[in-house]
Amino acid sequence: MEIALQAGHASGRIIACAFVKGGRLSDVSVKTILRKAKEKSFAAGCDRNRIVLIAPLMEIAAFYEYALAGMREIRAELGLV
Repeated sequence: MEIALQAGHASGRIIACAFVKGGRLSDVSVKTILRKAKEKSFAAGCDRNRIVLIAPLMEIAAFYEYALAGMREIRAELGLV
């Protein structure tokens, strides 16, 4: 349940990364997301403290991998390439 509650914040960060890549979700990697996560001004509306709550349950990189895979399945519905 906790993982599902944090998915919105993670998806916001992933979408922001896609916009930086010209709207191409296919060009976003977990490495990109983690690198951008270090920038406090990037995707400032995404609550970093909420995403960090995932750490006791699973590795943050794995969480982003699952989130990214799920978003790629619905990228057309999200208006991303």
